[in-house]
Amino acid sequence: MVVQIDPPGQLQEFLEILKRRRWQIALPALFVVSLGVAFAVVVPKKYETTTQVELRSISLGGGATATKGSSKGVAANAQQQIRSMRRITEVIEDLKWPDYLTLSRADRSDFRKRTMDNVKVVVPRQEAGASAFVTISYLDVNKERARQFLEALRDAWIKQVVERDRTRISVEYEKLLDRKADLEKDWKKKQEQLTTLRLDNDMSPTQPSRGKHEARPEDRTVTRYDNQKDRLEEIEIELATAQETLDVRLGQLAETPAEVPKTTVVAGASYTDQIAALTTQTLQLELALEGIRPQHSRYELTRLKLERAYEQIAELRDLQTENEISQEFRPNPVYRALEVEIDQLEADRARLTAEQTALHEVVADNKELMTRLAAAYQEDSELTTQIEITEATLLELESDLQRKKQQREVVFGPTGNPFQIIMEVEPPTKPSEPDPVLILVFSVVLGLAVGLGGALATEFSKTSFRSTADISRVMVSPILGVISPIVTRAQRRRRFLRRFAVGGASLALIGSVLFITWAWSYEPDLLSAGLVDSIEGFRALFL
Repeated sequence: MVVQIDPPGQLQEFLEILKRRRWQIALPALFVVSLGVAFAVVVPKKYETTTQVELRSISLGGGATATKGSSKGVAANAQQQIRSMRRITEVIEDLKWPDYLTLSRADRSDFRKRTMDNVKVVVPRQEAGASAFVTISYLDVNKERARQFLEALRDAWIKQVVERDRTRISVEYEKLLDRKADLEKDWKKKQEQLTTLRLDNDMSPTQPSRGKHEARPEDRTVTRYDNQKDRLEEIEIELATAQETLDVRLGQLAETPAEVPKTTVVAGASYTDQIAALTTQTLQLELALEGIRPQHSRYELTRLKLERAYEQIAELRDLQTENEISQEFRPNPVYRALEVEIDQLEADRARLTAEQTALHEVVADNKELMTRLAAAYQEDSELTTQIEITEATLLELESDLQRKKQQREVVFGPTGNPFQIIMEVEPPTKPSEPDPVLILVFSVVLGLAVGLGGALATEFSKTSFRSTADISRVMVSPILGVISPIVTRAQRRRRFLRRFAVGGASLALIGSVLFITWAWSYEPDLLSAGLVDSIEGFRALFL
């Protein structure tokens, strides 16, 4: 009866492959591990030093906060400020490391760049108004040098920030002082100009400032000018009146005769008053007679009195005589009075004309003076305004000076340093990198991966059947048996020599790597100078 041979499982087949190619896996793995060991030994050991600084905000008084010294402002730029190439260069040159001083210019530049790359600054997010905590770390192959450099870098940064605030405020304070001195000098100069202007133009220093398009009414020149103009107008009116009166009087004089006849009347006898009295009496008697009846006893008596009065009137009229008139020519007093008045009017007109002419000249002179005064007033107003502006500016500047002085006292005082060192720089006890255990584990994993990958790639890259399982998967007929391969003595000898050569070469290479590593660490004289330089060049890549 025919019995088919069951093929082995995949896991069993995989394990058989690993067993068959164990040396192909082990040798690459050992080689990679030796390289990992060499890398862990050769790569420079770096020591990390750390320091932490608290950065507080400083109140400068008056609601002001130091702009450069505020925690938020400096912390935001801390990384750029601390890791700036200029600052790192200054710190390195101040420390005067021998290995740095012996380098060339190009090597020094590379050294500074490597140093900057080994500096790390961490600034966590901060709340508004809270302190900022800046953590600075530095890696170096020399732990003492790492401590020195980090301390120097931290102190240089703190000093630079503090000095910058102090310098800034001092410069601002000095600028304010200079500006105050300039303003006071300018104020004094304008005051002297104003005094000279008022003295030269005879202006009153107590005058209030005039308004727009308004004169200064209390100014002596203005008052005199206004009075002269008013007097000139009065003279013109008086001249017109005098001329008009003179013309009238001249007309009257022309119509008035120089001499007038004088008539002398010699009075005759005149009984006018007696006649008038008697006439009045007769009227009264007639009235009285009309009111009396003829039968009355008084009627006859009144009639007799009336007749007697009539008779007396007739007698008096007979006794009256006419006046005698005589005429002679004498000087006319009206004519003389007109002549005197005309002479007075002409004298007044001449006086007023002379005064008018003099006033015209004075007014012209005063008008020219007023023109100069108008310019002087304008200049006075401008100077006064400038002085007021300067005084107001000086008051504001004095306030700024007092505030800046307080800020200066705060910045230069004991509370003017916003930095507080929370963590001092401590020399590390062991290197921070590289981690030899991690490198060794990584090299073992990598070596096994390389060896296993190479073995599997070699195994599965062949196109021939590797086992009965491969044949059974592609053939329909069952496999009844397996004939073991026949290996001759010559084949076994060649296989042994080949394995011995590959194994020996691999072990020799691994031994060489390990020997060079050991010799570099403990006996560098056993190695050639070129090899040592090559190793140092390799190490420089990781500094």
